[in-house]
Amino acid sequence: AATQEGAGAAPTKLAIGVDGGFASGDASEETVRSSALFVLPSGAHVPLPCEELPELVIQACAAVEAHASSFNQDQAGAWEEEVKVSRYAKDLPQEEGVRISPDPSSWVCAESGARDNLWLNLSDGFIGSGRPQAFGMGGNGAALRHFEAQKALGKHYPLVVKLGTISAQGADVYSYAPDEDDSVKDPWLAEHLAKLGINAMQLEKTEKTTTEMQIDLNASFEFDKITEAGRDLVPVSAPGRVGLANLGNSCYMNSVLQLLLTLPEVRARYQAPAERWFDTAGADPAVDLPTQVAKLAVAVNSERFVAADPATAEAAADCVAPKMFKALVGKGHPEFSSNRQQDALEFAQHLLDLLERADRRHAARAEAVGAAGPDAPPLPSLVRFRVEDRVQCGE
Repeated sequence: AATQEGAGAAPTKLAIGVDGGFASGDASEETVRSSALFVLPSGAHVPLPCEELPELVIQACAAVEAHASSFNQDQAGAWEEEVKVSRYAKDLPQEEGVRISPDPSSWVCAESGARDNLWLNLSDGFIGSGRPQAFGMGGNGAALRHFEAQKALGKHYPLVVKLGTISAQGADVYSYAPDEDDSVKDPWLAEHLAKLGINAMQLEKTEKTTTEMQIDLNASFEFDKITEAGRDLVPVSAPGRVGLANLGNSCYMNSVLQLLLTLPEVRARYQAPAERWFDTAGADPAVDLPTQVAKLAVAVNSERFVAADPATAEAAADCVAPKMFKALVGKGHPEFSSNRQQDALEFAQHLLDLLERADRRHAARAEAVGAAGPDAPPLPSLVRFRVEDRVQCGE
């Protein structure tokens, strides 16, 4: 048996489904794993391990248990914020003769005199207020305006560090460069600070980093303010009302699928002949896109995953996890194969391109399984349109 340990610990990193991050499922769940061999068609049940089985069967069972699923191979259920090393850190220009007081009480915004949310430009020592943030941190954007003003003068000073977060363990560094515009790592931060007269080894962290503030916001966000929490709602459990589990930043995919799977044409093309799609999938159904779409259509629009009691509509029975579909559709794509947040429209276009190629490749198969005709057209044809430009004389 395997159980989730430390599920109640507070998150320490902006991540989902990994150690130190937010849990991707119910933190109160306990996972218990067991293995057994089922013999068909007799239905005989043999708990594993069983030394009385033939050696060849034992080896086959061990191979099946050791095989990593597509979900585990692609880490679809985990996501962690990726902070990259800035391309400007190694050769960062720094003006000569600039010194910053090591006394934190003397740090103020050069524009407004503000003392909170201060960012130090690592190139020229300018101290400016950061931009106001959604999680309650004030600011007036002086640090960004300074970067833009210097850039207009031909000086590229993109890296800033948040004062109050500097310690021997590092600090909160941001790049204003348009090609980065994100939190970054500066492996040479201690050297850059030393040139400005600041000894990072002697400073203690007194303010939260932006990542820590985002963690606090996610942990305390009151979702009931934007949902129907507290209202007397009637639980719904029915075909077409089956949800899709968030696999870790997969909401972009789920929103697209939930929309497409409501279309009558999709149901006619994939759900109605689902068994025939399955029977003709070939040796590896995991890489057959029509099979995976048909499987999702059946799961969402049939009674297979509907809870018997509507009062349990929030249980796992009313939710399916499209792990294999995500692994297949994202395979080979630099973004959709990752666990990062994505744009729903870009994913919809990518999915439609894959379906169009699959339709051409499986045209004869679609005819054979009864997934063709005016009521079950190829999905891309439903969203195709034509643009016409015309020049007309006004006289």
